[in-house]
Amino acid sequence: MAIAIFRVDEQEWIYNEILEGRLRQGWGAPEYSLIDGDGNIVSKQHWETTYQNTWGDKPSPRRYSILCNMLQLNVEDVDIVVVPKTPDRNQFTIARVKRGYQFDADGSQLGPDARGDYRHVIDIDPDSVRTFHYRANDDSFLVSGLFSRHCHRAAVSFNHDSRQREARERLLNLQGSILEQGQDADQLFGTIISASFREAARNLSEQTGGWNGQKFEDFVRWAFRSRNIK
Repeated sequence: MAIAIFRVDEQEWIYNEILEGRLRQGWGAPEYSLIDGDGNIVSKQHWETTYQNTWGDKPSPRRYSILCNMLQLNVEDVDIVVVPKTPDRNQFTIARVKRGYQFDADGSQLGPDARGDYRHVIDIDPDSVRTFHYRANDDSFLVSGLFSRHCHRAAVSFNHDSRQREARERLLNLQGSILEQGQDADQLFGTIISASFREAARNLSEQTGGWNGQKFEDFVRWAFRSRNIK
């Protein structure tokens, strides 16, 4: 199963909504729902026409498709969501999806800070919400590494890496949030690099276990020469 990376504005009220079980996304003024009254997905043309009629200009060509990624968030397919820089730029929040996409048409739960926007909603389990400093522990450091990658700068995107999935599961299973920095960069990088070297050494030993001395010597010589190492 994939995990969603859900980018929102750094606003306190949005984080408070998450704590109440509502994960909101912008570009959601009245009439901007991605589904119609019968539960069918509205067409891109219809959505963009509505947008243009409201604002007088066309939306970004990718805005509709990015928002439609929210339709994939559900308990069967994408059941974990991570929100970078929430509640502040050194922390992220993680939670389990409780129910898929909804549109808050009447805006009855919107506060004044929303300015009538942010009606695209994913229901999340409030009891599952956890917040971590990017460097709280090894797992939070691994998860936060995704946020700077180019492919995850969209408002809603997905990650399918099994290691990331396992790290998120471990974070969700903790009893509570960890808001402070637990380790400095040297400790975290050192742990990851050491583990990487151990894994590389293990793989090398498995691949070369049956080689004689001359073949292994030739391999080492080739490896150094191919990287211009003298």
